[in-house]
Amino acid sequence: MASIKTARDALGKRPEVQVTPAPFVDEHSLEVHLPFIHRALGDVEILPIMVGQAPRDLVSNMLAELWGGPETAIVISSDLSHFHDYDTARPRTQRP
Repeated sequence: MASIKTARDALGKRPEVQVTPAPFVDEHSLEVHLPFIHRALGDVEILPIMVGQAPRDLVSNMLAELWGGPETAIVISSDLSHFHDYDTARPRTQRP
């Protein structure tokens, strides 16, 4: 993709995508990751994407669409829950 705006606009044209800041209001993962990203990569453009219950192939296709080549870094973070202890959460992450 040529720019963050181009990438955001391309994703926004997909019927299953919403371009809105609302999901990030109470989400803190981006602010946690930013210092590490900037330390490792310098002053870079960032397009934050939040994925909820989405099929793997849908997410994979969107990431492939965003991939610009070796100049593109894709950082994926998973925070499955803040609400369960380890013993409760662990079985929920197992695939059937």
